[in-house]
Amino acid sequence: MDTLRTSDLQPAPAGSANCTLHLGYGMIAPFAQPVNLASAGPQSLVNTVTLLPPVLNHTTLTQFNPTTGAFAGTFTMPGRLPTSFRGLIVQAPAVVNNAHSFVSVGCGFFLSPVNPPGPNSGPSYSGRVALTSP
Repeated sequence: MDTLRTSDLQPAPAGSANCTLHLGYGMIAPFAQPVNLASAGPQSLVNTVTLLPPVLNHTTLTQFNPTTGAFAGTFTMPGRLPTSFRGLIVQAPAVVNNAHSFVSVGCGFFLSPVNPPGPNSGPSYSGRVALTSP
């Protein structure tokens, strides 16, 4: 199944964002990381993922599979250990210019510990990850 093609995205010059990775809830301050997704041509699967500066909270994308839509990465909030996230790009129904359509959107989650690990570490809280085009 072809999941994410460059034609699903807004064109953006090199070094400019055409997507945003949103992370929030899970007892963290929400943040939005600008991302550029690109490929060899407008009908090609996305094959290049670049987090654009400033890279917030040491965010990384360690996995991005345009065929399956799977993505994963990590981020580190100040004073905490790295937190892993994962998600999947899906075709979601949308209304564009009064017409029903589908858009590609990435949805995912993370589990964030409140305290550093140790004998008094707290529970983990779930948070939300979204990869969206503007």
